[in-house]
Amino acid sequence: MSAVKRDGDEHCAPSRAVDMLRQPRSLGTNDVTTAAECTIRFSEILASDADFVALAASVACRGFTGRTDFTMARRDVHRFVGESQSLQSDASDSALLLGGWEKGEERLRLQIVRAGRSGQFAARVRITAMGPRSDQCNRVDTEFVVARDALGLFLRGLERLASDANGEPASLSGDPDAIA
Repeated sequence: MSAVKRDGDEHCAPSRAVDMLRQPRSLGTNDVTTAAECTIRFSEILASDADFVALAASVACRGFTGRTDFTMARRDVHRFVGESQSLQSDASDSALLLGGWEKGEERLRLQIVRAGRSGQFAARVRITAMGPRSDQCNRVDTEFVVARDALGLFLRGLERLASDANGEPASLSGDPDAIA
């Protein structure tokens, strides 16, 4: 299920601008996205230090895209990687990565859960970005199915980002049409 939401709650006022959310125009085909992807890389606009890492996240799924920047504790990235590895070995039910300082500043919400008994996983992604006004935010919520190998590659890339091992992005790719 994929949805674009612009909330009017205490954290997000209604928005008319969709700078960060775009629905690509179809060029003679109904299939605007063949794969779903969530990518996390170093932020180009925020600064990192020894305890905190500045990241940028983007998602593309079913024709919608979103992008945001946030800072989070390196230990939280490492904790998510550990929780995800426990999920892969059936020792846990889910793993949750929250990017940003607190609920009002949450820019990324990435939850990984088992996709039934298929041996695959479901990635539930929420990207939030502030609009041009201080009382405006844009948000993309989506979910897609991820193969075990794809999750392992993503986790290794995320671990390298949190350790400053290299500047390569970590991408989680999956099937936007599979049913979990």
